[in-house]
Amino acid sequence: MARVINKILIANRGEIACRIAATCRSLGIGSVAVYSEADRDALHVRACDEAVGIGPAEASRSYLLPEKLIAAALETGADAIHPGYGFLSENPVLAQACADAGLIFIGPSPDAIVAMGSKLQARRIAKEHGVATVPGYDGEDQSDETLTAAAADVGFPLLIKASGGGGGKGIRIVDDASGFSVALDLVRREASTAFGDARVVLERFVPFGRHIEVQVLGDSHGNVVHLFDRECSLQRRHQKVVEEAPAPNLSEELRHQLFDSSVRLAKAIGYSSLGTVEFLYDASSGEAYFLEMNTRIQVEHPVTEMVTGLDLVALQVGVAEGGVLPFAQIDIRVNGHAIEARLNAEQPERDFMPSIGRIERLTAVAEMGHGQRFRMDTGVAAGSSVTPYYDSMISKLLVWGEDRERARNGLLKALDGFELHGLETNKAYLQAILKTAEFRSSTVTTRFLDSFRPWEDVVPAEELQNALVAAAVAGTFAAEDALKARHGDDPWGSLAGWRLLERAGSSSHLVTNIVDDTGESHRVVVHGRKGKYRVEGAGEDEMFDARRDGGRILLRAGDRAYSVDVDQFGAKYEIRSGVAQRMLRAVEAPTQAATGGPEGRAGLDIVAPIPGLVIEVPVTAGDRVETGDVVVVLEAMKMVHRLVAIGPGTIGEVTCRPGDTVEMGRLLVSFASNA
Repeated sequence: MARVINKILIANRGEIACRIAATCRSLGIGSVAVYSEADRDALHVRACDEAVGIGPAEASRSYLLPEKLIAAALETGADAIHPGYGFLSENPVLAQACADAGLIFIGPSPDAIVAMGSKLQARRIAKEHGVATVPGYDGEDQSDETLTAAAADVGFPLLIKASGGGGGKGIRIVDDASGFSVALDLVRREASTAFGDARVVLERFVPFGRHIEVQVLGDSHGNVVHLFDRECSLQRRHQKVVEEAPAPNLSEELRHQLFDSSVRLAKAIGYSSLGTVEFLYDASSGEAYFLEMNTRIQVEHPVTEMVTGLDLVALQVGVAEGGVLPFAQIDIRVNGHAIEARLNAEQPERDFMPSIGRIERLTAVAEMGHGQRFRMDTGVAAGSSVTPYYDSMISKLLVWGEDRERARNGLLKALDGFELHGLETNKAYLQAILKTAEFRSSTVTTRFLDSFRPWEDVVPAEELQNALVAAAVAGTFAAEDALKARHGDDPWGSLAGWRLLERAGSSSHLVTNIVDDTGESHRVVVHGRKGKYRVEGAGEDEMFDARRDGGRILLRAGDRAYSVDVDQFGAKYEIRSGVAQRMLRAVEAPTQAATGGPEGRAGLDIVAPIPGLVIEVPVTAGDRVETGDVVVVLEAMKMVHRLVAIGPGTIGEVTCRPGDTVEMGRLLVSFASNA
C-alpha cells in the first residue's frame, strides 16, 4: 500500500545523517535528528529541522536503543525512520518495531534483513540460487570437534568469521592448525559480545583477492535492478579506506556475472530497498565468490551516485513509500569514474590511534580542472568535537572524472586543499596511497595496506628532531611578536610553557618544555633573535637561520635545509612535514609526564590511551614479556588497538579483564620488573 512520507527521523549521526537530511530538503520532506549528550552541538543536529535528545554518549544507551528512536519518531510526528549505516541499520528489531508502531522503515523488510544478517544463512541461500561462495564451512553443528575437523578440510590459512558480524569485526586469519583453537575462542567471545551470536563461518583465505561489490535496488512490486559495481579492495583491518566506481580491470564477462548473481540473490529474498552484494575476486584463478549482502545504504554509496547521476537516498524513500522503480535496467548508465577517500581522525604512524578533541579550523578548497567534479560529505565543521564514543571517520572526499586518472589527480588536489586543524588525520596517508604505482595500475588487493607504512620512509628520529626544533622556533617567533607588541603588560599570560630570559648586554633565550605525541618530554633552548638562532636539545646544538612564510617555517643549518607547516592552538602545536604529522604540547616544567611512552606509567606500565572496551588481555601476573608483545587489546571508535610492551619486563598486576569499559588514563597492567 502506497504511503506518502512527510517527515523522516534519521536514526544516526555524523556525515550520513547530514547526507540524508540534504535529500530530505531537496524532496521537501521534514527531518528530525536524534542526538546523544556528546552530540548536542553536532553538525547533524543543525542540519535537520528538529532534534531530539535520546540519552548518554554511549551508543548502547542512546543510538542503539530502538525504543528511544520509536518514541522520538512518534513524539515529533515522523512518518518514517531512516537508519543510515551502522548502529541499528541492519537490525531486524528496529525494522519490526517500526512496523508495529505504524512507522515506515526506510530499508528492507525484517525477513530480508534476517535472511542476509547471518553469514551462515546467507551462504546457504546464495548456494541454493547458483551463486558461488568461498569454499568453507557453514553448518549448524558448531562444536569444537566439528569446527576443528572442518578447518582441516578447508585447509590453512583460513578465515574464522562471526556469523552475525559486520564492519570488520569478528574476523581472524589463522595460518595453521596450531593457532585455530585460540583464534576460534577469540572470535566467539568477540561475536557474542558484539552481536549476541557466537556462531562462526569458516572460509578459505584468499591472500591476494579483490573486494568487488554490486549495488542493487528493489521495490515492493518484485522489480530489482543493479546500479553497477564498486572496487573496495583498499582495506585496513577489514575497514574500507578508498573506494571507487566502476571497478577497474574487470572483464565484461565477469562484471555481468556479478550483476546477474546480485540481482538473482536479491529477487530470491524479495528484496525491496538499497542493498549491496559483496564478492571476493581471486584474480589468480579468475573466480569470484559471494561474501555477504549488506541490507542498508553503504558508506561508499556516493561514488555510485557520481557515476550514475542518481540520488540513492531519494530512491530509498520512493521505494519505502511503496512506489515502483522509476526506471528499468536498460535506462541506467555509467558515466566517467569516481573515487572516494575516507578522512579519519587518527594517527597512522601510531598504529592508527584515534585522535580526539576540538576541530579548530576546517576548510576544503578544491579547484577542479576540466572533466572533474568535487564532493565532500562531512559530519563536522570548525568548532566540532571528535569524541571517543563513535567512529573516527569525519568526512568523505570524492572526485568524479571523465576517466580514472582524472579522478585520481582530482582527489589528490582535493586532499591537498583540505585543511583540518586541531586534530591529526590520515590525510597524508590517503595521499600516499593514491600516489602508489599499485593504485595507479589498479593492482591493489585486500592485503595491500597490511604492509603499507609510508611514514617509515622518513627517519623517525630525524623527523621528531625536526618537529621539536620547528615548534621551539615557532614559540620563539611568537614570543618575539608578543614582546614587540607589549605596552607594559605581561606578554606571557597566554604562552604556557614558554619562558623568556633576558640579561643586559646578552641575547635572549627561550626555554621550551615540550611533550611529544608519544608522551615523552623534551627540553629545548633557543638562543638568539630575529631568525638567527642556536638550538640546544632535541638532539641538536646547532645554529639555524629561520624565517616564516605564512604558517610555514623554513629552517637552514649549514647545508641542511627543511620546511614544515606549523599551526598553534594555545599551547598545542600541529607540525606537518610531507606524510609525517605530529601534535606537540608546550607544558610547564613541573607538569611534564615522567613516562616512557604513550602507554607508559612508571616506565613500562600500560594505561588506556583512549576510553574504550577491553576485548582481550593475553597476559597474567608473572608473565615475562618482550618489547612489542601485546599486553592488552582495546576497542575504541570501532577500531581494535593493540597496546604493546615498550620494553622487556615481568607483569606485576593485571587490573582489567575482557568486557571492562575503561576511561582514558586508567592503569590496565603494571610491571613488577622493568628489566
